[in-house]
Amino acid sequence: MVEFLRLLNEGWEYTLRNPGIMVIPVIASIISLDSVVRVVNFHGNYVGIRITLPEALPTLWSFVSPPGGGLSTPLSLLFGLLVAVISAYLSAGFLGSINGNEFSWDGFLNTANRYFLEFLKFGLLLFLVSLGVGTLVFLGPPGLIFAFAVVIGIGYFLYATPYLIILQGVKAEEAIGKSLNLALSGGEYLEYAVKYGGLTLLLSIPMTLITVNLKVVGLLLGLLIVAPLAVMLSRATLVFFKDLSPQG
Repeated sequence: MVEFLRLLNEGWEYTLRNPGIMVIPVIASIISLDSVVRVVNFHGNYVGIRITLPEALPTLWSFVSPPGGGLSTPLSLLFGLLVAVISAYLSAGFLGSINGNEFSWDGFLNTANRYFLEFLKFGLLLFLVSLGVGTLVFLGPPGLIFAFAVVIGIGYFLYATPYLIILQGVKAEEAIGKSLNLALSGGEYLEYAVKYGGLTLLLSIPMTLITVNLKVVGLLLGLLIVAPLAVMLSRATLVFFKDLSPQG
C-alpha cells in the first residue's frame, strides 16, 4: 500500500530545507504565456477543475484550468516548441536536483546539462502528442471526452519516465518502456496515480478560483502557492519510485 501522506511529508521536509529550488516551478509557470494571457484577458466569474498525474516539474497550470482563448498567431506553434525545449532543460535540472539532499545552482546546472537530451526527447514526444490531441477539440463534446481520456491515459502510462531517467540513468526510450511495464502491472503504480490525481483535482478547485478570478493578484498568489507545492509533490514522487525500484 502506498503511504501517500508519508511521501508528502518527506516532500514537504525537503522543500523546507531547500527554499531556493522553489524558483524553478515559478519560472516554468511564467514561460507558459498562453495560459498567462488567458487569465489576464478573462472577464467575468470562472470555475474550473483539473486532474493531473505526476510530472517531472509541476507548474501553476498543473493545478489551474485556464479559460479558453489565449495566444492565436502563426508563431504560436513555434513558441510552444520553444517552451517545450526550455521546460525540458528546467525539468532535467529540477528533478536531478531533487534527487539529492541539498539544492545548489551548480548542481542544478550540472544535472540539467547531463539529462537535457533525454528530457528533450521525452518532452518533444509529449509536445507532438498534445498537438494531435488538440485537434480533437474541434469534434465537439465527443472529441473533448476522447481528448480527456487520451491525456489521462498517456499521463498514466508515461508518468514514471522522467523519474526513471534520473534514478536509473537510462535513455528516454528505455525509461518509457519501463514506465509502460509499471503501468501495466498496476499495483502501487496505479494506486499512487489515483491518489496523486485525486489530490490535484481537489486542489484545482480553489487554485483555479483564486488564480483566474483575481486576475494579476490571483496569478501572483497562485505562483506563491505552487512554488512549494510543486517541489513537495516531485520530491514525494521521486521517493515513491526509489521505494518502488526493486519492482521496476
